[in-house]
Amino acid sequence: MSGGPSRSFAPSPETLHAASRLQRHIDWGRGFWLAFVFTKSPPQAHILQRRLQRALEGREGESRTQRILRPGTPVELGRTLRQLLDGDAAGCTWIEAVRGGTVDGPAWTDAWVRLILRANERRELIRDRLAGGLVFVAHPDLKPELRRAGPDLWSIRNFVFELPAGAELEDSRLDGAELASEGLEERFEGVLPSFVDPVLLDEDVRRSRDLLEYEGLAEQARTKERLAERLSAAGRFEKAAETSAEVVAMYRVLASQDPAAFEPELAQALSNLAVSFVQLDSHREAHRASEEATYILERLVYDQPAEERSEELLPEFARALSTLATAASRMGRLSDALESDRRAVSIRRGLAEERPQDFLSDLAGSLNNLGNRLSIVGQHEEALDAMAEAVEIRRGLVEERPGELLPDFAASLNNLGKMLGDLGRREEALRITQESVDVRRALVEDQPESFLPSLAYSLNSLGIRLSEVGQLEDARQTSREAVELYRELAEKKPDVYAPDLARSLTNLGNRLGELRRHEEALEVAEQSVAILRQLADEQPEVYLGDLAHGLNNLGIQLAHRDRPDEALLVTQEAVSIHRVAAEQNPSGTLPDLAGALSNLGNRLSDLGKTEEALEVTREAVEFCRTLAEQRPHEMSSNLARVLGNFGADLWRASHGEEALEALDESVGIYQRLADESPGAFRSGLARVLGLRGVVQTAMGEHAKALKSFAEGLRAIHPVLAEFPETFQPLTEEIQKGIVMASRAADLPLPDDIKVLLPAAIADA
Repeated sequence: MSGGPSRSFAPSPETLHAASRLQRHIDWGRGFWLAFVFTKSPPQAHILQRRLQRALEGREGESRTQRILRPGTPVELGRTLRQLLDGDAAGCTWIEAVRGGTVDGPAWTDAWVRLILRANERRELIRDRLAGGLVFVAHPDLKPELRRAGPDLWSIRNFVFELPAGAELEDSRLDGAELASEGLEERFEGVLPSFVDPVLLDEDVRRSRDLLEYEGLAEQARTKERLAERLSAAGRFEKAAETSAEVVAMYRVLASQDPAAFEPELAQALSNLAVSFVQLDSHREAHRASEEATYILERLVYDQPAEERSEELLPEFARALSTLATAASRMGRLSDALESDRRAVSIRRGLAEERPQDFLSDLAGSLNNLGNRLSIVGQHEEALDAMAEAVEIRRGLVEERPGELLPDFAASLNNLGKMLGDLGRREEALRITQESVDVRRALVEDQPESFLPSLAYSLNSLGIRLSEVGQLEDARQTSREAVELYRELAEKKPDVYAPDLARSLTNLGNRLGELRRHEEALEVAEQSVAILRQLADEQPEVYLGDLAHGLNNLGIQLAHRDRPDEALLVTQEAVSIHRVAAEQNPSGTLPDLAGALSNLGNRLSDLGKTEEALEVTREAVEFCRTLAEQRPHEMSSNLARVLGNFGADLWRASHGEEALEALDESVGIYQRLADESPGAFRSGLARVLGLRGVVQTAMGEHAKALKSFAEGLRAIHPVLAEFPETFQPLTEEIQKGIVMASRAADLPLPDDIKVLLPAAIADA
């Protein structure tokens, strides 16, 4: 039977709090424990049950299984006590009969009351038989009845939780599209904090000190290991790293005494330490720790006779490889990072084939990271394949576990959109970007503090994608929303979000500039540069590149406001920064240098420094031509724009024939791009056609000039109707050129051009 869209729910704050308390009890408690859970929401019960399962799987030396009893009838509910007493020992037994809405009639109420009465009578037998936990999950309306039925049972309870429903998400929110971004988000396992109750964590820290006095070295190491994981999840990264380092030291001693027993645990501790270092941006230390972990694990897995291989260590080996790849990438060792990513993907693909329910999500994470790295080194087709597979896997998993996996799904959509844009598939990139924004809006509705930064990031990306397809006003509004969100975040946590605010301001300035709103664009660009300059003074190795981008855009806006001397100075500063960066990492920063050089040529031309302008613009063309050969989908538009500027500089320097060659090449590229994405490139095409018409007129080629101007008017007219204020000045220049060329060539105006001209000009 078909119906409306399938329904799924995010975890409520009460469910997260309950999961945190159970996690703590699993970490520290021993023996029997009892919990009552009251909820009208089966999804919340399911979320809590899954999180309890993960907590059990992480415990040492005791049963990690969870027995799930979900009776479908009142009679089956009555039989659960026998099942409870006759079953094998489990880490926890979960008895759930919650059907949503209201209590399903007196039969269910009577069955619950009888069950609790009998359990109350047999409480000592239950306590003796069960080595772990017992959880009863019932409707909230039954709470008074169950307390009366089992007063002694109630008195020995450890927990009582009441779970309201979480925010509802509809699959229809995922219909439509996906996301891209100006930069790539790297989702690194273990980096994003999960929910941790800070009060309970502080209690754990105090309790661990007492326990350590009475434990042997191995148990001390495991106790500290659990504590480090909790500290990391709570975002206390420095303390987590310090504690993880202590754990590694303990396991080194243990492994020297008994390698077979403790080398695997040493390797895992090293991986955890590496994660902590990544969280602290200590990438050399992270690389060193993860490299040692992979060395140990590879030897344990592969350097043994087949019958002695520890293949159960493969998941940990893949995790260590992923951490090693992240550390290597952030140190600039991209080829090493790619090799580690490929190995992690290969291992996790094999694991996912055998146990998809356990390892498909990990495979998607590795594919996501591999795609990011491939994109950075310019292997765009392979990057797209990897990221598309990650999105496909995560889309399937989201249908089963939306509350857990929606954030990862949105991140992969974000990256996929960027990669589609790099390959010139701009309409698809826009669709993907929009889907990512939709997913993240849904997440923000439930947990704004957790997901507002991600939404702002995606909105920033969506503004870029909208601009690329010519939806300029929508791009401006979207970029403005991103700035507002980042401004709100930066007011609360300036150290964290000031860089993002500055970058979003730079993007908004670009969008305003595209709409010729140069006064607003200048104000925004100045704000961005002010923030970035302060950041670059404090951490030049991190923020100089961003400052150069901001300076470049500021120079453009200063020029539009008739401040050419200031524009030249800031553009020269941008070029200087980009030159240094290009010497260190040419493959990643040459596009930035080429764009800055082109703008510097414009600034020099504005001041009449024609020969200097020609020299730097020629250099920009050379860089762009090389890049366009390597990355045509991404860099062709840059080459077309720079060739147009080069043609103008050549004309000013009285190199007419060479100017026409450059402009012809620019027109050819723009025409191909406009055929693929008309909204994005019509204005650029019209600009270079108009410029070519000017040069042809000056050289006496009036018939050719008339053709160039006419083609330019045809190109600009569709976007003029949508943005009259933005493109009216360019249109008027082209219209004047048409009339002059028509008269000089003594040729009539084409009929389709006549209807596009104002009546006063057309009839003249």
